[in-house]
Amino acid sequence: MRLLTAMMVLALAGSVQAKSLKKANFNDNVQISGKTLTLNGLGLRLATIFDINVYVGSLYLEKKEQDATKILDSKGPKLIELAFLRGVSGKKLQGAWSDCFENNAANPQTFKGQLAQLNSSMKEVKNGDRVRFEFVPANVTVKINDIVTGTVEKGGAGFQKVLLSCWIGPKPPNKELKSGMLGL
Repeated sequence: MRLLTAMMVLALAGSVQAKSLKKANFNDNVQISGKTLTLNGLGLRLATIFDINVYVGSLYLEKKEQDATKILDSKGPKLIELAFLRGVSGKKLQGAWSDCFENNAANPQTFKGQLAQLNSSMKEVKNGDRVRFEFVPANVTVKINDIVTGTVEKGGAGFQKVLLSCWIGPKPPNKELKSGMLGL
């Protein structure tokens, strides 16, 4: 009887956690705005100096897609979840988003207000913390460990496209992050 119970627990656990990278586990599906999103892929963010593991990034979409352009242009809800493998200060996170917009936006000044809102939601994270970016048509909600730390109002399609480019755009921080999140 115990063996049967153990086997059932393992089977159920396997259906909850889809994938693991660097001991960071991610579910097959998540719910955003009443829609079920599916795990598209996982990628590893490396710091450029010494290839230090910073976080595992996950991308959730309504249906799996490997074409970054199609994802960036899609209007449906999306979720990026980052599982941090080391501590990072709020100031460094703010700098990373600012650099991302400089690298990926044709005119970064266009998003100055939204970037300020995004940066105001960034707090220090520790090893094991999770940061989520919930993309819905009108805005982007930021959560750290399931607590809302900010919402980027008027974070519509243009802002969302540049923010998503931080991971899957033409100039991601490292190739492994982009290819992993695209499921390649």
